[in-house]
Amino acid sequence: PGHEINIVVTSAKDIKLTPVRDAFTQVFGRVITQGIGVQSNVAPQPVGFEAGFKGAQQRIENLRRQNVVRPDQCVVSIENFIAELVPDMYFDLGYVLLSDPLNSIELHLFTQAIPIPIEYVYQARDRTPVDYPLKWSGYMVTVGEILHSQLPFVNPEDWHEMMSGTSRRDIIYATCKSLAYMYKQRLNRKQ
Repeated sequence: PGHEINIVVTSAKDIKLTPVRDAFTQVFGRVITQGIGVQSNVAPQPVGFEAGFKGAQQRIENLRRQNVVRPDQCVVSIENFIAELVPDMYFDLGYVLLSDPLNSIELHLFTQAIPIPIEYVYQARDRTPVDYPLKWSGYMVTVGEILHSQLPFVNPEDWHEMMSGTSRRDIIYATCKSLAYMYKQRLNRKQ
């Protein structure tokens, strides 16, 4: 009560900005959120946990390096990636990173893992040139783009609902609600 927080999200896209805003509002009450689109410096379809982490981290670093936000600004970054969690079974996850240098808080969470039929992963891999400069981090074509090319009614940025019954927005919201709660607990311990 009486405490307003200010969060910058490393995306201006509603699919990321709205669930972050709603989750933090649910936990804190009064929240100012601002979305600023920034590059991740990883492939459009990151593959593996390291690529997911690097993408989320680099979005925050790029915002700070470009002096778009104050150096002590609390920033939330979300980078979806795919990973082979068991042999021949790929899943889409979101790496969610909160960075608050002012309070020395950094939190890392993952969204719910959504299974992806392996043929879509293979198609994304096969459409990525061998000499693609960002190949170290993943594929040039996203799983969402592959799905959209075969099923035009599928939103390439939110194919999750068709595959799992839960929208990407709801998946991000659930994780960000936990993130906001954990952040509030850490802030309370500092007072």
